[in-house]
Amino acid sequence: KEGDKYFAVKEYAVVGGQEGLKVCLHEAALLTRARHPHIAEIHAMFADPEEHGFFIQMPFYEQGSLDKWCEDQKPDDLSIRKVLAQVVTALAHLHGLGIVHADVKPGNILMDQKAFARLGDFDVSVDSNTRTSAARAHATMTQVGFTPGFAAPELLRTGASPPSDIFALGATITEVAPRSEERDSLVSRLQAVDPLRRPRAQQV
Repeated sequence: KEGDKYFAVKEYAVVGGQEGLKVCLHEAALLTRARHPHIAEIHAMFADPEEHGFFIQMPFYEQGSLDKWCEDQKPDDLSIRKVLAQVVTALAHLHGLGIVHADVKPGNILMDQKAFARLGDFDVSVDSNTRTSAARAHATMTQVGFTPGFAAPELLRTGASPPSDIFALGATITEVAPRSEERDSLVSRLQAVDPLRRPRAQQV
């Protein structure tokens, strides 16, 4: 806590030794340049090399995750649409920078008191421009993994990509938006089996 502001500190256990720590710091640095109104802000990051620990400090979002917000607040369809539109703008921003979130789901979308969404929990985010197969081998965080039901079918074969984020966006919409013909049509496009047939975030 600083003054009247509360912060959350998330701890990661780094594997891969010093190389793993370097990759972890690199990925966190990516997020500091990915500033956007609907991306969770990083206030500080620090490491404990001796304990193989890595820490990220970010604001504490009072309403919790999107799924909890939906359960607690019972928002109407328009409110949900607004929130999902905010998430889409955040994804479009990340993808424009060459960053893949890699675990889009309601539990990783944080809500503040004004019902503004922040895409967060970047446990497995990757720089699709520069991250190499060698760096991928040094998985930096113990929580790395994909969420069943939100993972695109090609993930295990090709790894995370902007189209796999779009697939997960479709699963997120299915999870929180009321069922309708319009919703189902959109989700069908977002979750096309062929990743190349999925729209880009800027087109959603």
